[in-house]
Amino acid sequence: MGQPKSFPPSLVSRAERTRTGSCVPFALAVSLLLSASTALALPSDRAISQYVRKSWTVRDGLPHGTVRGVAQTADGYLWLATYEGLVRFNGERFRVFDREHAAELASSSVLCLHRTSDNTLWLGTSTGVVTYRDGVFHKLPEAGVADELVNAIEQTADGTIWIASWGGLTRVVDGHAERMKLALPNDLLNALAADRDGSLWIATAKAGLVRYHDGHVTVFTTADGLASDTVVTLLEDGNGAAFIGTTAGLQRIENGRIRRVEGIPDDQITALRRDRDGNIWVGTYSSGLFRMSGERVSAYGIYDGLLNPTVRAIFEDEAGNLWIGSNRGLEMLHAGAFVNWTEREGLGNDFARALFEDRDGTLWAGTASGLSRWNGTAWVASSDSRLAKEYVLAIEQHPDGSMWFGTPRGLYHVDRGRTTLLTAADGLSSNGVRAIHADRRGALWVATDYGVNRIFPDGSIESYAGRGGLGPDYAIAIAETPDGTIWVATGAGLGEFDGTAFKLHSAPRQFPSNHLFALHADDDGTLWIATDGDGLIRFRRDQAHVFTRRDGLPNDKIQSITADLKGGLWIGTSRGAFRLERSELEAVANGTLAQLSAAGFDESDGLGSRQCNGNGDPTAFRSRDGRVWFATANGVSALSSLPAAPPPQRPPVIESVAVNGSPVERRDLMALPPGTERIEFEFSGLAFAAPERLRFRYLLDGYDRDWIPGDGRAVSYTNLPAGSYRFVLASSTDGRSWQTTELPLVLRPSVWESPWFIALCAVAVIGLLVSSHVVRLHLTRSRAILLEKLVDDRTRQISEEKARTERALQAAEEAKREAERHEKMTEVALAEAEDANRAKSTFLATTSHELRTPLNAIIGFSDIVLAQTRNKLEPRFVKFLDNIHSSGVYLLGIINNILDLSKIEAGKMELLPETIPLRDTIIGICMVMKGVTTQSRVTIDVQVPDDMPTIEADPTIFKQIVYNLASNAVKFSSEGATVTIAARRVAPADSHGGEDSIEVRVIDRGVGIDPKDHEAIFQEFRQVYGKRQRPQGTGLGLALVKRFVEMHRGTIRVESAVGEGSTFIVVLPCRHVPLAAPHDQTAP
Repeated sequence: MGQPKSFPPSLVSRAERTRTGSCVPFALAVSLLLSASTALALPSDRAISQYVRKSWTVRDGLPHGTVRGVAQTADGYLWLATYEGLVRFNGERFRVFDREHAAELASSSVLCLHRTSDNTLWLGTSTGVVTYRDGVFHKLPEAGVADELVNAIEQTADGTIWIASWGGLTRVVDGHAERMKLALPNDLLNALAADRDGSLWIATAKAGLVRYHDGHVTVFTTADGLASDTVVTLLEDGNGAAFIGTTAGLQRIENGRIRRVEGIPDDQITALRRDRDGNIWVGTYSSGLFRMSGERVSAYGIYDGLLNPTVRAIFEDEAGNLWIGSNRGLEMLHAGAFVNWTEREGLGNDFARALFEDRDGTLWAGTASGLSRWNGTAWVASSDSRLAKEYVLAIEQHPDGSMWFGTPRGLYHVDRGRTTLLTAADGLSSNGVRAIHADRRGALWVATDYGVNRIFPDGSIESYAGRGGLGPDYAIAIAETPDGTIWVATGAGLGEFDGTAFKLHSAPRQFPSNHLFALHADDDGTLWIATDGDGLIRFRRDQAHVFTRRDGLPNDKIQSITADLKGGLWIGTSRGAFRLERSELEAVANGTLAQLSAAGFDESDGLGSRQCNGNGDPTAFRSRDGRVWFATANGVSALSSLPAAPPPQRPPVIESVAVNGSPVERRDLMALPPGTERIEFEFSGLAFAAPERLRFRYLLDGYDRDWIPGDGRAVSYTNLPAGSYRFVLASSTDGRSWQTTELPLVLRPSVWESPWFIALCAVAVIGLLVSSHVVRLHLTRSRAILLEKLVDDRTRQISEEKARTERALQAAEEAKREAERHEKMTEVALAEAEDANRAKSTFLATTSHELRTPLNAIIGFSDIVLAQTRNKLEPRFVKFLDNIHSSGVYLLGIINNILDLSKIEAGKMELLPETIPLRDTIIGICMVMKGVTTQSRVTIDVQVPDDMPTIEADPTIFKQIVYNLASNAVKFSSEGATVTIAARRVAPADSHGGEDSIEVRVIDRGVGIDPKDHEAIFQEFRQVYGKRQRPQGTGLGLALVKRFVEMHRGTIRVESAVGEGSTFIVVLPCRHVPLAAPHDQTAP
């Protein structure tokens, strides 16, 4: 026996229908409309091309293009026989069963299918018979059938199953197979048909037709009138009659007489089927599909939409849909709620623009290329040669019986066979006629591209374009309410005619916009207005209420409006036709209902196109028989008659369940093991006509509190606690009537979740509580004894502490008096230090000024003497003078540094910031140092980008900063070395203050500085040097640089090591922000 290959379909099902309040009639009406196709089956008064057609090929998931057989099991699934296996179809997805999925299928070539009365699916394959029931495949092993090519399987009324193979006839009774030993002309059997009287018709290859009845065999061949001795397919016709499909056409045998069926080509007949209405469907090898309704034969070929002319199988499902298997795929025909007429049915053009029914019941259709008229069986072109090719936009009948037709070229009047054309030259405001209306007084109102006109019975024309309360805007629709008021939709709003002039209702006071498309007047005087993107307007007693998508309207752009006889308002949009219940519209307007419930219709319901046309008159109307009509972009569509009651909707199907990623059988769900982490349900709904309209919701009873909408076709639960649950799945096509399927499951608890374990834990907890109470009492007594001892000890300690505290207080008093004495001494010392500091600053300033005057004289006179006597004196005297001059410059620099430092300390140093070009300034400093660098044979390398930004700084101080750092670098560099001065821009994230800054680096390759001395070099009068170095300078240069940098809110640091040179890094902000005023360090 094979293992289950899918989840067993025999699930508990129940119907759940939710109908409340005023929604009941509407829900029923929607159900009627949506189910019209299934209830009507395939009415024979329609052309086959007027049925709704859907198709599937290998691109949609079929494993093979040729479909040899179709069947349906009781669970609603459709099954297909293909050369690549058995296929299950749920309306959306194909699931393939072949040799890889079922070992019992020795061959994947499935040639025929038959469902027996016990819901077992029998498969005829190229290597025998296989059955499928409740998810299990079984190979029929009996000799004589096991490896034969099986073409047909049939069950007679007594339950006997017959198998026709290319090896003979086999009978299966009570599961036992028996090869029949009959006097058949040959054993190459093609088809079987069981008659109602118990007879069995047998089709053979090249040996004619055989009838087996009560143990007797009767053979019919070409000698008896058979068109061919190769019979391909059969269909019983009751009372001993049958249809015979041969390689040379279709015939019928009755009372032993064989006759040809007229209207069917002499092609090979490949499939036969009778539908529930008695129509006979015929599939041929190369001529397509045929329908016989009594004596009338209709054809349907590849030019009508058939996938392939070779029809292999025909099947009618339980809903009345017709399935066609061909050499290219699978097709389905069903009767939609609408029936559509196109050029194929005689319409002048598929693009319909206006519809009308005259007083005689004749239907008229204006299209993009002519006027058409319904003659009772088909649409025919107008007998008027001009109107037969004209673009007809509007149709109306005058009370005198004459017909009026609006076109872009003018207004046609047809009266008793005479046709006249009225244009702007005859008094119309424009040739482009959009709408026509004959009022109760006999006047004709004409809407044009340039205003509205009235034609009086005497033929005179009055134009209201630009007068009478209306502007020259286009007019597009006309309506008349029961009180005789004429309403006109124009580009400027809605015009109301009071008998002499128009009153204009417009935006924004009354309407959301003036873009109006169509009008419809109810019997109570309510006017319904379609807008171009602003919703539906109810206009009553000068009050407008607007319905939009926020209220549940399916589309805000409405092309047409009409009404049915059951309280429904129909609107045509570019997304399909929709039915709205008037009672719901009133409830939403009154605030007693939140949302409208619109029933939508499109191509899947038979509508020619979801694009319902507008801008014509009328583009939607109700005919006298109550049917609703729409002009669409693909023909004229009319609502078909509805059944008295909708057929039951099939419950959804849970296709499979997986636990922790592995599929399980239904019986396993009643004892899921502990540790189950994930349970996943896959499901579908068997709505073949419109599966896209299926809505799902689900609930895990025992876990979920409310229904959860199912957006996909699968749902999963994770980490459910142990317990019993019911997974309830519901489906609906209208959102009101729901069918449900339930599936119980049980998650076994873990050991620690079991009752006995919980009880044991409870006992243990109680024991622990008692024990802890006893221990707590014992501890309480022990703690009381200990507490008494602690109190005694603590009392003694407190006494001792009190004595020590008193002694400490006395010592504190003495310390306080001593501290006050020292504080007074400190104040005196501080005052003396301040006096000394001021004295120092005064001394430094005075001394520096006194020294600068003679030093400047020394430097100046030595410079003059050198300039005039350098070439006259002996070299040693020149050297003496150079020493005098350089020593003077050196001393002057020290004095300047001392003065600057004293100014800074005194808070008297002021910054005079300017915008400095960084690159030019650094290059200028290097030029000044050229003499020093030349003498020291040191090169300065400037690395400053050309696009370096400017900075705000005191130029003199900035130059002094760079000059001091550069001169230090030159001083500590060996001959031939290079000193680098580099600058770059620093981003805010990398700078010290979080703002744009520049960074200047002065790099030498000299002796370097020990890291432990990095802080000391910035202190005043501090110098560091190696063992072999002698101190140079006063130690003020770097201290002064540091003070200058900090005055600019910058930073300076050094990176150096002994023997590796030094890098001094200065970071200054690009924009100068003054520092807070420093405290004056001198006495006031």
